[in-house]
Amino acid sequence: MEHPGRIPEAQRELLAVYDTHDAAVEARRAALGVGVPEAAITMDGVANEQTSLKAEMREELEKSWMMPAAAIATTDEGLKGTFLAGIVCCALALVVIVPFAFIDWGLSLPMRLLIHVVVALLVGASVAVVAGPALASRRSDEVMGAHRGSTLRVAADSEELRRALDRPGLIRLDEVTHDLEPMGAVITEDDRTARGVAEQMADNVRQGDDTRRKPI
Repeated sequence: MEHPGRIPEAQRELLAVYDTHDAAVEARRAALGVGVPEAAITMDGVANEQTSLKAEMREELEKSWMMPAAAIATTDEGLKGTFLAGIVCCALALVVIVPFAFIDWGLSLPMRLLIHVVVALLVGASVAVVAGPALASRRSDEVMGAHRGSTLRVAADSEELRRALDRPGLIRLDEVTHDLEPMGAVITEDDRTARGVAEQMADNVRQGDDTRRKPI
């Protein structure tokens, strides 16, 4: 198959997901307004949904980080969470462990400080590798875009059309081939929100606490 980057614009399509059917209908009108033929627009359908799900999963895979030698596999959010958790965990470990270096147990003070600092950093990093991805990654019960909204596929691709489809209610917009093979994400929810990894971690902790409190 020809590399997606070399596929001519005339052979590309746009597949959008909107949070409501009404939003998808308005996007259809916008596409018609920029000259797209009515026959080139398809709403909903199993093929559109499956292609959108495939595009979202491929995007997550492309953004993931895998280091087999270190036995680490995490999403992009998980990696960011690891760094953030590493800063916090290492700082706490230094505060707790380093003061014990002032207890004379045989070595010189500089050597004891060095040992305790190394131990603190190792402890903090070890906790961060486990806690960071767990807290920062998206929850397993989060519903994917195509399962939450209504799809709209347009058998055309242009900057004008992309601007027309970028409207309120858009969950994601992907570029696909005529054979419904995903080529890449154009717009995603992450692009449309300013929420960072710290907010994601806080939301996961809060939602997890709410889940534990629900009566059985």
